[in-house]
Amino acid sequence: MTGMPSNPRFDAWVIVNTLNRLYEKHDFPSLREGARFLVMHKDTLARALDGTTKQFDPSRVQGMAIRLGAPIGVAQQLFELAAQTHVTNASGFQESPGTSVPAKDSPFGLIELAAKRMDVYEEGLVNGLLQTREYMEELVRVHHDGAPRRPLNSVENKLERQQLAFEEGDPPEMRVILNEQSLLRIANSALYEPQIEHMLGLIERYGIGVYILPVAKGIHAAYMGSFTIMGFDHPEGFELAYVPSIAGASWVEDTSLIGQCRTLFKVTLRECIELGAYVNADKRVAEI
Repeated sequence: MTGMPSNPRFDAWVIVNTLNRLYEKHDFPSLREGARFLVMHKDTLARALDGTTKQFDPSRVQGMAIRLGAPIGVAQQLFELAAQTHVTNASGFQESPGTSVPAKDSPFGLIELAAKRMDVYEEGLVNGLLQTREYMEELVRVHHDGAPRRPLNSVENKLERQQLAFEEGDPPEMRVILNEQSLLRIANSALYEPQIEHMLGLIERYGIGVYILPVAKGIHAAYMGSFTIMGFDHPEGFELAYVPSIAGASWVEDTSLIGQCRTLFKVTLRECIELGAYVNADKRVAEI
């Protein structure tokens, strides 16, 4: 089962936003016409789309999504989210391994787009929101799993995520710590300079922070693995921690665990240098 964050208010918010995105694609002339298409009462549809409904019927939500043209995977995610709107004591979910990069209309994609603040630590790779197309394509080449469409969709989904995050709407307040290993892996390849320039451009245009944790700092607690802390304005003050792993990523909302991630991020940030300073230092060493 694909995992999702499990705050019922947030689950309902994600359902409402996903259904609205799917619904708006059809450009129905009236709510009555939309309800007729979905074979439901217009008042029920109105409550589902305006957020009045707080606890959703899983089968109805899944059926609406499929009728509106959602992929089966998205409809199944909505089914699970709808079931979770009836649960009040869960603290997080585990995402199945092998889950593809979320598209803009998927619940997972909407969660990321809703985040107003993001603190990210990346252990081994450049963060997906910062990658160049060439970097993405190289990852596809290295990790190609034999599915002919999925790698291409992964690249296109990442590019779509970047466009929505930075070019459509307000970019989130974002700080990203990259383990220096993520840059050293491509230092002698054609990917390096364009990737560095791309990140410097994002810093200049959107005011995000990109920091490098030098390998010379030695063993550090952050080497335990990557994580992202997301903060939201709605529900007010809500936070999630996203912790990927080979066994499947966890979406954590337990405040004590998020607090541990927050402390780890702060401690790690003190050991970092800004990307611009890192690049300048690298150039000075090369000149010597």
